[in-house]
Amino acid sequence: MNIEEQESGKLLSEEEIMESIKIDDDTELITKSDKKIKLKKDIPTNEELNQMSDKEVIDLDSSAKELYDEFSSFLKEKTKITSEVIVRDLIPTGIDLFDAILGGGFPVGSLGIILGHPGCGKCLFYDEEIDVYIGNKIGKKIKINEEIEVYIKNELVKKRIKIGELFDLYSTDNTINNDIIKTKVPVYVENEVGEITKLEGVIRKTNCKLIELEFENNIKLKCASKHLIKVNNSFKFAEDIIINIDNVNCGNKFIKLLNRKIINENSYAYDISMNTNHVYKTPNNLYHHNSMICGKIIAQTQMKYNGKCIVAYLDSEEAVTTIRLSNLGVKNPKIRPYQDVTIEKIFKFLEGLCLFKEKKEIIDIPSLVIWDSIANTITQKEREVDDINSAIGLKARMLSILLPKYIAKMSNYKICLIAINQLRDKLSIGSFAPAKDIKMISSNKDMPGGQSLKFNAFHLAEMKISKVLLKTDPQNKFPFDGANVTVKLAKNKLFPPNIPIEVVGNFRTGFSNFWSNYNFLSLNKRLQVGAWNFLKTLPDNKFRTKDVITLYKSDNTFREAFDESVKEAIQTEIIEKNTIDDDDNE
Repeated sequence: MNIEEQESGKLLSEEEIMESIKIDDDTELITKSDKKIKLKKDIPTNEELNQMSDKEVIDLDSSAKELYDEFSSFLKEKTKITSEVIVRDLIPTGIDLFDAILGGGFPVGSLGIILGHPGCGKCLFYDEEIDVYIGNKIGKKIKINEEIEVYIKNELVKKRIKIGELFDLYSTDNTINNDIIKTKVPVYVENEVGEITKLEGVIRKTNCKLIELEFENNIKLKCASKHLIKVNNSFKFAEDIIINIDNVNCGNKFIKLLNRKIINENSYAYDISMNTNHVYKTPNNLYHHNSMICGKIIAQTQMKYNGKCIVAYLDSEEAVTTIRLSNLGVKNPKIRPYQDVTIEKIFKFLEGLCLFKEKKEIIDIPSLVIWDSIANTITQKEREVDDINSAIGLKARMLSILLPKYIAKMSNYKICLIAINQLRDKLSIGSFAPAKDIKMISSNKDMPGGQSLKFNAFHLAEMKISKVLLKTDPQNKFPFDGANVTVKLAKNKLFPPNIPIEVVGNFRTGFSNFWSNYNFLSLNKRLQVGAWNFLKTLPDNKFRTKDVITLYKSDNTFREAFDESVKEAIQTEIIEKNTIDDDDNE
């Protein structure tokens, strides 16, 4: 039944249904040698197989394969049904561990879904105050390296200002939204450890849900729902802080959240972009965090194909900028995210890409499209209706119709679509428990968009932050602020699913292949970590963690030993431990 017939309510008759599955039967089956097939009358038993010579078994396998190949060719010609296409090209993530559990990467011509807990937007309301240091003369430097600029604060002019005014008065262009805008003069803020750090720029974001938080000691904060606040010496989204339970960091003490309410469902919010540390304190003594895999994947795709491929970022959340993508390595060329997208526009984009590739005769050149995110993309009707309840289920229905069609089309036009989605709590209705789902997805969690996404995904990856990394934390062994993220595949057609790995990300530059491998070697006892570190295969070459990047870049012997240890560990701990031999199925 096509879409038009389905929507008009017209049903096919029994005769039309039977006619739709009828095939011609006027073709005589011919073998490759143009001889009629002579089927073997008896299939050998296991006892007979054990008594057969190796040559007899091989001949039997060859005959069976020839018969199967002929049947596949006949089926393709008469019914247009084809066997599974061999995966010939893969889009790498740039993270060796991630690529290993994927089976090499995301296949061209497929849908890959990356699941995670809700977003990473971090913004304050216009009127929230922030202390900044402003001045053309930046003062005496007290600490600096290739990433950090720190200055004596008493040589700069301190000013308390509303964060919205900071954007309006000091940005070089206050008409631009959703991008990091440089400031007219140098602007600095005090980070978590009291150092004065220069801003990369200021940001005004659109389509943010604003909430107001009321804490103990009459402290209030207006911010975006996904703003990160320091809680129990880690970080939580503002909307996830548990009232009267969580301990919120406030200077050198803890306070409780007393109340939370929504101010506006769709409004502006403001943020700053810091060079380093990424944690700053507002005058109310609350600690805030200012802000990773899709940018890495785009960068790796550009590198693999030397820029000679079409890559696109469809950003329904309007939270990614050209500068942010560039920081993650998307530079060949730099790209602008496409915004203001709906479900309809996503598939119009794919249709347009197919048409463009056909006209330019570049169908065989792989393309990559990132869709961020499914959860935040609505249909055009949902935008237009006054009562959102009148459009419930429309998004899932559209996806169930369009996805199967475009999965096949993407395969023909060599397009890899990687979609970001969020994990949400499952809902129970009355006494009825939620239906069972893919068992490897986090318990009591589901993703919006309907079942069609799960059915049509080639890969379904789940990512979950296991630990926030702060340089101020003495337990943090990495020389940057970031996060350890656990990744596993709930669905995988190239490699066994449900194999967890841990990748390491830097809040500024994204996920790091080197530091993920470094952590993997440490966890699997190929690298001894302590006051002095060393590879087990190179015990005499000792180093400190802060110097390992320089050592890796400058010492060929160390780099070769490190890379070889990574290959061996991945092969031993991931590939061999999880590869199923034919003998295991007997």
